[in-house]
Amino acid sequence: MPTLVHPSLDVAPSAATVSVMRNAPTLLSYGLFTLSLMVMGCDEQGIDAERFSAIVELEGEAAAGESLYASDCAGCHGADGRGGSAPSIAGEETDESIEASLEGPDDMPKFDHWTDQELADVAQFVFEL
Repeated sequence: MPTLVHPSLDVAPSAATVSVMRNAPTLLSYGLFTLSLMVMGCDEQGIDAERFSAIVELEGEAAAGESLYASDCAGCHGADGRGGSAPSIAGEETDESIEASLEGPDDMPKFDHWTDQELADVAQFVFEL
């Protein structure tokens, strides 16, 4: 392959620049795919972006989320949120908790059947742990 040289500087591009240039079609395809998912209202995991945004805007009440956390989350994450068979989530940012609850990462079940307010309440409870 010929050496790539910028004509005005007579300097060879960095390895990173060459890599981006070679992978541009793949990067463009991924970007267009992600954009199409966003337009449809989902990210690549299938989360409803509009619903996620609406939940994040809600005022969560930790006291209301405590009992739901105790019944559905503490068995894996521990009563104090410091972990058990699942990772520690104590103090996790509310948007991260909401995303995980909707997405169900790894072996965690999805809790997308909870109401928007319940998701906000549990996320606030986790944040305050």
